[in-house]
Amino acid sequence: MVQRIARGTIVGVAVSLMTIAAVVAMAQTPAPPPPAPPPATGDAPAQAHPASEASAIVGPPPPVEDPTTTAGGALTLFMASRHYATIRQLKSVMTPALQARYDRYSATFNGKRGIRIALFEIGEKQMQRLGARSKEAVATVKTLWEEQGEAMELRVESVRLARQADGLWRVSGLDKVSSESLRFPDAVPGVTTLRILLRAWHRHSLASARGQMSASFLKRYDKGDGGEEALKA
Repeated sequence: MVQRIARGTIVGVAVSLMTIAAVVAMAQTPAPPPPAPPPATGDAPAQAHPASEASAIVGPPPPVEDPTTTAGGALTLFMASRHYATIRQLKSVMTPALQARYDRYSATFNGKRGIRIALFEIGEKQMQRLGARSKEAVATVKTLWEEQGEAMELRVESVRLARQADGLWRVSGLDKVSSESLRFPDAVPGVTTLRILLRAWHRHSLASARGQMSASFLKRYDKGDGGEEALKA
């Protein structure tokens, strides 16, 4: 009897000790940190990110090189600016004397009545040696002139350039060397009709072009049997 009581007492004391040890361990364990507050919905200042700011800093753009520092660059700029929409740019690459000539008669430079420069050609070898050893240069340029998409004239022009005191080049003269007319005479049968049709096509005006089409072509065109594709080709 005594042994049974003792064993029961020992077991009870062991259980009590284990319970006390567990309670002590829980008491010694630090409590978890409180949950973080939700982000503010107001206009809170954004946190600085030094790495992002450093990567976002961009220095000033590199200076744009003036094309007129070379004779070839000045010549190319002059030829590309021979249009009524770029008059200011065109005159900026001329000498004052040539500007005065332009003011008196600009058709020599930009054409007239819708006739404009479509293409110009400058020889590569000529560009390489242009103005290399002197303060003056002369270039021969071929120009193709067009009117509403129709080739009108093929010119050969002589362009003179001079280096200014600041080292920049300016165009000092422009002369026509030769000219070849590419326009078909109106007396050739069908030329006027074809010209009107091509000008309407050049303006992307299919409605205007219909007036110059035959009945058979209009029939194909209206049925979509390749008519519109033939007109756009």
